[in-house]
Formats: sequence, structure tokens, C-alpha cells
Amino acid sequence: MRGNPATTESALAAQAEALDVIFREYARIAALNTDICSVQTYMRFALKAQTQCRVTIETWNGQEPRAQRPSPNPPRTSSLALARRRI
Repeated sequence: MRGNPATTESALAAQAEALDVIFREYARIAALNTDICSVQTYMRFALKAQTQCRVTIETWNGQEPRAQRPSPNPPRTSSLALARRRI
């Protein structure tokens, strides 16, 4: 798979499609549940599949996955966190 870009591209396309199907199925199951624990569990799985699908598509497009890119706006420490440090 390393030497053939066409094979790599088709594998990434298939992976993205499979992850999208997994996302939609878990989201559908979550919507049908009434138990909050089940809804949270299925949505957590769905969102993990969606995130992995995004990373796969970014890889397929030759972009660096978002988690590895430097943040344009580094997170600031909240005033609540500063207040806790003072205590």
C-alpha cells in the first residue's frame, strides 16, 4: 500500500465511508434510546467515529490532522483556574 498512491487513496476512501456509516448507525441507535446512559454511550461512539472519519479525510487530502497542528489561539487560563491556584 505504501508504494501505490491509488491503493492508498482507495483504502482511505473506504475507511472514511465505513466510519461515516458507523457514525450514522450509532447516532440512529442513540436517537431511538430513552435511557440517558445508553444515549451518551452511543453518541460517544458516534462522535469518535466522526472524529476518526475527519482525520482520515484530512490524511487523504494530504493535510496534517488537526490534533497535530499548532493552535492559532493558545488556550488561556480561566479566571476560575487562577482563583483556585491562589487558594
